[in-house]
Amino acid sequence: MELTLVPDTVRTLEHELIAIVTEDPSQLPMALSLVSVPDLLDSWSRNVYALLSTLMRERPAEVDVVSIIQAVRSELGAGGLDAMLSIQGRYGSEGNVEWLAGHILVASRRRQARNVLAVALGEIVDETVPVEAIVADVSGQLNGIMADAGDDDCSLARFNNEARAQYAQREKKPGPPGVATGLSTLDNAIGGLQRGKVIVIGARPAMGKSALALKFIEGARTDHVVGLISLEMDGVDHAARLLCSLAEVDHRRYDEALLTVYEKNRIERAFDTTSTWPCHIDQRPGLTWTQLSGRIRQWHARFGLRVAVVDYLQLIRHEDPRLPREQQVASFTQRAKNLARELGISLVLLAQLNRGLEGRDDRRPRMSDLRESGSIEQDADVVMFIYREIEYADANGDILIGRKKHRADPGLAELVIRKNRKRKTGIIRLYWNGNYTRFEDRTAP
Repeated sequence: MELTLVPDTVRTLEHELIAIVTEDPSQLPMALSLVSVPDLLDSWSRNVYALLSTLMRERPAEVDVVSIIQAVRSELGAGGLDAMLSIQGRYGSEGNVEWLAGHILVASRRRQARNVLAVALGEIVDETVPVEAIVADVSGQLNGIMADAGDDDCSLARFNNEARAQYAQREKKPGPPGVATGLSTLDNAIGGLQRGKVIVIGARPAMGKSALALKFIEGARTDHVVGLISLEMDGVDHAARLLCSLAEVDHRRYDEALLTVYEKNRIERAFDTTSTWPCHIDQRPGLTWTQLSGRIRQWHARFGLRVAVVDYLQLIRHEDPRLPREQQVASFTQRAKNLARELGISLVLLAQLNRGLEGRDDRRPRMSDLRESGSIEQDADVVMFIYREIEYADANGDILIGRKKHRADPGLAELVIRKNRKRKTGIIRLYWNGNYTRFEDRTAP
């Protein structure tokens, strides 16, 4: 029979749980792993449970019936001890700890959700508070209530077993564990696009951020679902760029409708190929993080999304525009990390760089060149930058670094990896084809 979790029923459940664990302390570790002190409604129950938690944390080997009685008498007085003995006499130690804990947790989450919604109802009538900010706050708090519940089994043995199973699965197909990027040198450096990871790719305008994102879509092909949140370009532009890149057709000739019959045939073949790829594009400009993450969640639920790309970070609107921009961007990267881990996806954030780097001799980007970079370095698992020296060459095609001048290589692109969790940082040299706006692995240094 389904319980109606009114306050009196919840207090009864809490008292029965305390009766069991104080008469049979061997069940206390399980109870503490399932229910925490704030989950309890009754103030007396919270006091006793907090005391039991402290005993287990500070003197786990000494916890028995006698030590519990002594601690309750010392901390809660004779009245507290009499109440505990009365509850033991009423309920005994035969109940099911897991069943009780499950119902206590459900009641706790309902109370927390009601409190969140009550505050939101008060804010919704305040014209000075943006509606989007209220929705984002409520959504975050409600998700947090469920996230706080966690997994019942948090033991090292569980994670050991999962690690062993993951290794056995990867052993069937050795190599980088993540989704292929389409660039083998990058896959070897970062391990591919791995689950639960946030990858930030920064560059100055015209360096090829969007082209690299399209390369990732090409790398995933039909094997994995990819979603692109395009805040700067529309979906048709991305599709046309991808077609020209795959067909190896000059995108300027495509834009001006000057293709030869041969080139048009190549475009048609690329169209047939890409039409089978499970890729989705949201082209709405000016999305808030709530709207953006809602779309990613939708793709994940409906299509099994594996990789999400956001183009680009600084164009995301915050629900509360009154916040300083640095705080806004910090909240985006923190929420991105939480979302990637929750859904088990790779989340790629493209980012714009400060123009200050153009005044340096060595214009290879650094962490400090990220706009509003406060938490990006902290929250991201991988931070890399695109650098193409030809963009800084003079009219003769030469580039000056310090006192040394050399001829810039128009086909050279570098991915400068400044952060690479669990792996090495460094520079990856790629080939850049400007006519096709396409990155490729270099066959020679």
